[in-house]
Amino acid sequence: MPLQRGKDSEGSYYRWGATGKKYHYVAGNKASRERAQVKAMTQARAIEASKSRARKGGAERITRSGKLGGPGYLKKPAAERHKLLDKCVVKDGYHSCLGSILVLNENREIKALHGPKIIADAAYLKRKYGAKTGGTRPKKKKSTISSTARAKKKVADKGHATTVATYRHASIDDRP
Repeated sequence: MPLQRGKDSEGSYYRWGATGKKYHYVAGNKASRERAQVKAMTQARAIEASKSRARKGGAERITRSGKLGGPGYLKKPAAERHKLLDKCVVKDGYHSCLGSILVLNENREIKALHGPKIIADAAYLKRKYGAKTGGTRPKKKKSTISSTARAKKKVADKGHATTVATYRHASIDDRP
């Protein structure tokens, strides 16, 4: 179906095919006309993609097993899901498997149906393999010395006669 340009009682428009939605624009306004044309072409791509999926027999199906065991992962009992997660961690690593679980939680439909299971599986992974509270890196020890005292000590350790405090109050030109 071609992109069609026409006029009706509401004004000028573009649409895809004879029955597509009409995208009106202000006659004589090039920017408005181009926006309407882009919207009609976007609709065209959506229509053609829908036709392509229909020819293939509906939505594309998962054909590989994937990290989480393939389709039906969330319909399996918790013990079986945990075994799949354990295998996933051994094969692909903790963060990769946790990411696969959290991606499921981003889909509204999946989240609505299986949200508690997803959260429970993420908690299982965190509890068994990873995430310590506050991150995985060890925290730096806080120094009991002030930054000025630390800088003075650093300068003194290098054998310099002057201190950082002198530098802080002197201009750049006054420094040795």
